[in-house]
Amino acid sequence: MPVVNAEIASQLDKVADVLDIRGSNPFRIRAYRRAARVVEELARNVTDMLSEGQSLDELPGIGRDLADKITTIARGERLPLLDELARELPVGTTALLAMPTLGPKRVHTLQQKLGIDTIEKLQAALKASRQIA
Repeated sequence: MPVVNAEIASQLDKVADVLDIRGSNPFRIRAYRRAARVVEELARNVTDMLSEGQSLDELPGIGRDLADKITTIARGERLPLLDELARELPVGTTALLAMPTLGPKRVHTLQQKLGIDTIEKLQAALKASRQIA
């Protein structure tokens, strides 16, 4: 089954989220978010474009490096950069990011200021704050 644009955009957003949590260069973060929006809003599926030999770096805001990463995802392969970045984060970070109300900035704050890097620690902190109130 071919990879759809929404899946590619999701992977690019995950890279941007992890870069954001790490406090990486804001321009790099913005480039991944912009690439995710471009891919998501394409009228055609990226896999079709690639099979027809179209170059993805012709898309607005997509350079050669991002085009290569998009191609990797479109082929159904794991994005090595995402795996590498994920290894650098505490184990529970991706689970925290999956929570609907927690974005990368809030997850970063929870980790840096409160030492919360897992759902279990977040639940314990919430329970402790309820007991105080």
